[in-house]
Amino acid sequence: MNKLSYLFFSGMLLLCACKKEPKEEALPSLEGTYESTPTILAINPIVMYTVNGAINNQTVIEKFMRRNSVTPNPLLFSISNITDPNGVLYTLTISPDNKATIVSKHSFIINTTNYAIISRSSEVIHLLAIDSAAARRYDITSRCAMLNESIPAVRTPERCQPVAPGSFCKFRATTLISIVNGQLLAPQLGYYVKLQQSPNTYCSLGSGGLWNKFNSSIVNQLISGDTLLVQERAFAFRKK
Repeated sequence: MNKLSYLFFSGMLLLCACKKEPKEEALPSLEGTYESTPTILAINPIVMYTVNGAINNQTVIEKFMRRNSVTPNPLLFSISNITDPNGVLYTLTISPDNKATIVSKHSFIINTTNYAIISRSSEVIHLLAIDSAAARRYDITSRCAMLNESIPAVRTPERCQPVAPGSFCKFRATTLISIVNGQLLAPQLGYYVKLQQSPNTYCSLGSGGLWNKFNSSIVNQLISGDTLLVQERAFAFRKK
């Protein structure tokens, strides 16, 4: 290697050695105490899914809901912003040690749940309850139950006793908090499922007020005769 080539090669090595990795942008601090607002925001419209894909035509959706007695059910869906029909007020406290507490108040009933913040991005905070709770678990092998469990984007970890359906499961509740332009929002996932009417595969169920987001990949599991209604709403927190 001649002297000129050697100097060029040595210079390139020095440049590479001095090049610094780009720093990740620091996330703003969210520590503090927040109170929920009483309004559920209809931030997204109701969407119907079938084996043929998404249907956004609200007239078609409303006809389906009337035929299946889904409306009026503000716990699941709303065309516009509404006052929370449950009348529950929430206090969210975020601590500097990656912990959070949610206190719910309804009339004279107060419930407190402590969470660990297991992940956070610029768009969402993922909370997992520190203490386990127990609930009776029924048949999870039916297609209805499996679809129902797959609709939320983040599933609750649980541990079932290996006995017959109807046994108790221990689970740690999972909760998502959305961040939009610095504003904390509690996502309110509402959905209704109606499966094809054939032996052992028919079910009709609904769920609302889940602090979770929609798992859009579930649409790939629908078959002819299935109908899924989904609406993602939210209520806002304001800092005290």
